Amino acid sequence: MENVRNLIASANQNFMDAFKRADAAGLAALYTDDTRLLPPGFPMMSGREAVQSFWQSAMDTGIKAARLETVEVESEGNLASEIGRFVLTVQPHGGESTEMTGKYLVVWKKQDGAWKLHIDIWNTDAA
Repeated sequence: MENVRNLIASANQNFMDAFKRADAAGLAALYTDDTRLLPPGFPMMSGREAVQSFWQSAMDTGIKAARLETVEVESEGNLASEIGRFVLTVQPHGGESTEMTGKYLVVWKKQDGAWKLHIDIWNTDAA
């Protein structure tokens, strides 16, 4: 039996690596075809094209890196849920670098033999 937590950790590393490369297309490829993105302050988005556009816009506004920490993973069949914490490194053009912390919930789905982000929602710790 596969260790879903380790496979999700590997996928999260790919997510963080894509952020370091400012590769929005690479990020979008980590999501399922019929993904849903539920970012704070935005309407729900569907599909990889919307995911790529969202992350490209986030990078364009100064998000330079993402650090993900898994707290808990539960799985059943081809679905898994992950609760975690994140730290985003933000540096607007010409500005100083700061960090934004928060938490997330991802529903993962096994698609084409790989675990991919299917539903992704998060919020910051700031009030």
